[in-house]
Order: sequence, then C-alpha cells, then structure tokens
Amino acid sequence: MPLVFGRIPTCWFIYSITHDTCVYRDRRSRPSTTCSSLLDAIQPSFLLFPFKDYLHCCSMEKFFVKLERDPSLQLSCFFIPDSNLNPSKRLIVFLNGINIPHKLWYPVVQILNDNLKECPPMLLYDRVGQLGSIRLNKDVAGRPSGHGRDCLDATYDLREVIAHTAEKRLGINPQRLDSLRIIIAASSVSCAIARLYAAEFPKTVAALVLLDSTLANSDTVSIFPDPESPGFSSAALPTGVTPELCADSRRKIFPVYGSESRNPEGLWRGTLPSLLPHSDSPKLEGPDPGTPYVTVIQHDPEVFPLQVYQVFSTHAIRVFQCGANGFNRR
Repeated sequence: MPLVFGRIPTCWFIYSITHDTCVYRDRRSRPSTTCSSLLDAIQPSFLLFPFKDYLHCCSMEKFFVKLERDPSLQLSCFFIPDSNLNPSKRLIVFLNGINIPHKLWYPVVQILNDNLKECPPMLLYDRVGQLGSIRLNKDVAGRPSGHGRDCLDATYDLREVIAHTAEKRLGINPQRLDSLRIIIAASSVSCAIARLYAAEFPKTVAALVLLDSTLANSDTVSIFPDPESPGFSSAALPTGVTPELCADSRRKIFPVYGSESRNPEGLWRGTLPSLLPHSDSPKLEGPDPGTPYVTVIQHDPEVFPLQVYQVFSTHAIRVFQCGANGFNRR
C-alpha cells in the first residue's frame, strides 16, 4: 500500500523513537514489531483537509505563552500530559507547516495516545500569525507588509514555549531545562525551524522526524529551469519537460513556495538560504551519544503530484521528478 502523506510514517517513526528502536526501514515496508497492529488500523485518508476539531482520547490543556522577546505576542499552546500522569523527562513537540494550524497533528496525537502504553507528554502550538495566537507579525523594511519575523525568530519562540511548558506543566526548574529530552515532529517549513532549534540549543533534541521538508538552501523556484534566462536550452531538458511547462511551473509555484513570497501567516522565509546554506550542516549534537536520531520522510511520489495538480492546475512535479537526480545532489 502506498504511504499516504504524513500519517503512517509520522506515527511509525515517532512510535519507534519513543521506544528507542529507531531503525529506518524501506519507506514502503511494513514494520513487523508491535507497531504492525497500529498500522493496520490506519486508513489512507489523512491528506491535508479536513482537520479534526477535537481529540476524544485524552485531556488537552490550552494555554497562552506571552513571548518575553515581544510581550505583545501570545502563542496559543496545547498540552497533552503523560499517559500515566507521571513526571516525564521527554516531550514530543509538533511543529506545523506554513499557514497550517496545530490541528493537522490531531490524528497522529490520537494514534500515539491510543497505542503507546507510556506515551510521553505532547506539545502543540500555533506560531505568530497562525490561527489561535494573538497579534500578527510586524513590518520590517525590505520585506512584504506583516512579514517582520523569520524562521530564526520562530526558533527562539519555540524555545520560550518549551521552557514555559517544562516549568509549568512538567515541573522542571528553568535551570535544568536542557535536561528535558525533546522529540520534534516537523512538517514543511517547520523542518527548517527544527534544524535551527537543534543547532541553536545543542544537546537538547533527542530525535527529529522531518516530514516533507522545505528546501532551506534554495528559493525553490530555481529548481525549475527559467526559459528566459541566458543560456537556456530546451535540448537540455529531460524527456517530457517543455519550456512552456517550466515557465508555467515557475509562475504558479513561486507565489506559494518561493522563499520570498508572501504568506497569510507572515513568516518570512527569505533569510532561510543564509540561515541554513548547506543541507548537511550545521552538525546536530544530541543529549546522548549517537543522537539526535534523524528520520527524513519525503512526499509520497504517487500521491503528491496529484495533490499539486489539484491545487495549482500544473504538472510542475513532472519537472521536479524528471530532474530528481540532479535535485537530490543539492
């Protein structure tokens, strides 16, 4: 069965991490461990919408974190305690994609809570500009209106959210904050935020599950050849890719995925290529030898092109797939 966007791999790898059995299998294989019954129960229906509005399996506490760096901003946060209500030294933190509310993760939270005998506490939140949080990103010269904060700002916001949760919900003294083992599940642009967090606060992140990551060291649009650029040659295009398709892909992809494009959330992505210029650095240092465990999961190659066509009415992914070998060397 083809893996569906997000649901099966995310649950499986978080499940593995929490049981210290992080072994990456072929992405289309089914694990034969205790997780197999979990996968049997999952239906291939979790795409992007609709979101669940509630969790029926567990208690969830909502609270706001007023940012010390800007007290006018308050982030909407949601905390699910340890399944046994015991003090925990681990915390699973879910990071949202751009313009996507925390509710995206509800199905994953539901499955983990239902199937783990000792599920660590879980934290979800909405960034500045996302649904539920108070106030919007401010203006900064040289950027579109309302895009005054970037992924590094979001990284330090995350630090404040984790610190507040550790002290108020887990009883961890602020001086011992770095003793908490963080497990991050991130999607899209938040994968870059997760990488920045692990680099800015070394020896704190025990594991990372990076789902369909953004291209941090690229403006994304450059993946698609520009027919109007000097030296462009249609003869160099892969079979099945035309100059018209390249131009159409660039025109339709930039407004959504371009690093300097606007977005309703107001998260500025234009600094990402300078914050994370290399795909293999900075080197991440976890709290224990051999950590952090890192699992990278790509878009489903069968499902994703159909989703892109439905949203953008373009076969942009054909260009992406035809040039995949060159892209993967980035």
